[in-house]
Amino acid sequence: MLETLLAFFGRTHPLLLHVPIGVLAAMLTLEALGVWRRKAPEWGTRRDLAGLLVLSAAGAGVSGWLLAEEDYGGSTVTLHRWLAVGFVVGCLMLAVGAWRRSVRIYGAFVVVATGLCAAAGHFGGTITHGRDFLTEPFFKKPPPARSNRGADSDQTALVEPVSIYTSVIEPIFADKCVSCHGPDKQKGGLAMHTPEDLLFGGDTGPAFVAGDPDHSEMVWRLRLPLEDEYRMPPKEKPQLTDAEVAAIIKWIADGASFD
Repeated sequence: MLETLLAFFGRTHPLLLHVPIGVLAAMLTLEALGVWRRKAPEWGTRRDLAGLLVLSAAGAGVSGWLLAEEDYGGSTVTLHRWLAVGFVVGCLMLAVGAWRRSVRIYGAFVVVATGLCAAAGHFGGTITHGRDFLTEPFFKKPPPARSNRGADSDQTALVEPVSIYTSVIEPIFADKCVSCHGPDKQKGGLAMHTPEDLLFGGDTGPAFVAGDPDHSEMVWRLRLPLEDEYRMPPKEKPQLTDAEVAAIIKWIADGASFD
């Protein structure tokens, strides 16, 4: 029962994490208004907000730690965790400054807490949405232009052989799987962005059995109903097309070669 309650509390992290962000934003707004009006906020107000910030930051931090223990892994998750711990400590020091009415301590840790909150939020977004999610609109490449070469020139072009994995399977994994099973996050301990990681498998064992798709966990999860909790990708994520699933099954059935 306790394990179930802890798991439930961990999954409240996406909700709880917005509370300290909102409180910190209110504190920054209050301080900015104080500078504009040339009248600092009352220490009583600062103490109340600082106390609420500490409590909400601690709740978000503990729930996030529990959620990460469930089935997350990777260097980005670790970095996000410790930045969040630093944010909680910064909030605590901010509250100490408010209670002691120390402008120096309070002001310094308002800045520190804001920086740590921004950094932790950035890496949290990376875990949820993938690497470069924030800057992608600035570097989005236009679609390649169509070639106007005629059929004769196409026939004379030199064509080098490419592997099925490189040309078909890897792009499917990159598009539909790596956001949760890649360098930044490995749900269930599984990474799928390199052949070595695919062969290593995850917490439940190998991701596939070469030559035997019917006994491959990857295929089993792809075939589950959309509402099933073990379905991959989960129903809230972009789904593979029937053709993509068929391509993966055939690749495994043919021996899952990376050459």
